[in-house]
Amino acid sequence: MRHKLTILFLFIYFLHSGQTRFNRVRQYINGENPKNLLSFLDSCLFKDYCRDGILLFKGLVNLRLNQTSEAIRYFKLL
Repeated sequence: MRHKLTILFLFIYFLHSGQTRFNRVRQYINGENPKNLLSFLDSCLFKDYCRDGILLFKGLVNLRLNQTSEAIRYFKLL
């Protein structure tokens, strides 16, 4: 029983730690300077995090910056 609980807690920890970067993006996407998020998302893309989530947020940030052509490009890649 302890073995199963240990595996369950490790699984929850890894799921939570994988989403912390996206929580930061969700928190700051409507902030004053969303351009900083693009460089942060580029670093996440370089480290090979969840590619679909990064492309989605890059598209949303570009929409926030009124760069619709870039946003459409990211949504097509998605």
